[in-house]
Amino acid sequence: AEQKSSVCVAVGSGYEKHELAISWCTHTPLLQPPCALCNCSLCCPQGDIWTESDFASAEVSKVKRDRLRAAAQPKNELPAPRSHGKVDISFTPKPTNMPAREALEDDLENDPQKDSTPDVASLDDVVWLKERGSHFFKLQDYAAAVNAYSAAIELQPKALEHTLNRSACYIQLANFARAIADAADVIERLSKAKLLDEQGTANMAIALSRRGVSYWRLGMLSEGQADLEKAVALQPGNSMLAQDLASMQDGLKDAEWVSLKAQADRKFKEGNPEEAVDLYKEAMNSDPGVLSVHSNIAAAYLQLKQYDLAEESCTRCLTILDPRADGGETKLALRPLVRRGNARVWLGNFEDAKDDLTRALKIDPTNEKLKVDLSLLEGGKSAPHPLQEMAVQAALQGSQ
Repeated sequence: AEQKSSVCVAVGSGYEKHELAISWCTHTPLLQPPCALCNCSLCCPQGDIWTESDFASAEVSKVKRDRLRAAAQPKNELPAPRSHGKVDISFTPKPTNMPAREALEDDLENDPQKDSTPDVASLDDVVWLKERGSHFFKLQDYAAAVNAYSAAIELQPKALEHTLNRSACYIQLANFARAIADAADVIERLSKAKLLDEQGTANMAIALSRRGVSYWRLGMLSEGQADLEKAVALQPGNSMLAQDLASMQDGLKDAEWVSLKAQADRKFKEGNPEEAVDLYKEAMNSDPGVLSVHSNIAAAYLQLKQYDLAEESCTRCLTILDPRADGGETKLALRPLVRRGNARVWLGNFEDAKDDLTRALKIDPTNEKLKVDLSLLEGGKSAPHPLQEMAVQAALQGSQ
């Protein structure tokens, strides 16, 4: 009071005294600057003034001191709980067949939805698969393109364009038997229509041309020429079809194997298999990729009882038909399978013979002779005579 100034003096742990006013404030030391000549409650953050009587009471002092100390501590306030809601998650099912893979597994063969109309999501997948197939075809990755188009066929089996596109891929892969099967499927379905529109006529011409070219590449010239002539008749203004037909006709004139095969067939039918074999060999030297030459020489070897050579020739036939050896039989594999089964029976290889006949019966399930021969083999008995007879008769009838 004598100094007439404001000086706060610490008198205890956390308490300060105002010299001009007999009161006690609740300053925490060094938290705020010393009080000036003012109302102590303004500089005390709690606004709580103690009198001397309050401070004199030990109990009251302890209670207030504890309360104020607790109030001065920072509060750990937890945030309010976050709001919640429901999240719906959807996904696109992974396709079973991936178009970029080399091998395609037919996992959807028994799908009951196979022939049903696809839903919107399936149509989107079909468009994507078709684009991928076209992309791979341009990159000359024909195996991947086959996978893409096959997956599209699984989702949309009634669409002809996927089957036509796949037949083009098979031609590039030299798998002409598969190309013929796809083209024949399209031709059969279009033939059921009473009247073809413009698009149907174009698809028929494309299917005939691709089957004709495939026949031609396998050496089945008469069949190939007949298909190409039909395709040109459907679209006489199509220069590409006319060019393919002209190329085939020119090839017939220059192909040496054509006349050699004709001579060999004639010798075989006359009962002279030795000379027929020599002529077939000359034809193979002229063009080693002609299916009918390998098939017919196998029949001649069977007649000459050269069963190992017959088996080898039949295997070569099946390789020509199925270059990737993925087990996809077509109708053209029937005779080579029967003849190889016959040769294996004579060689005593009954298990492999039974496998060949089983595959042949899947191609021609109504063939009664095959059923008899297979039943004999499954019963542990050989069946050479029916097979031999069937193979020779097929050759005499002009096997290919």
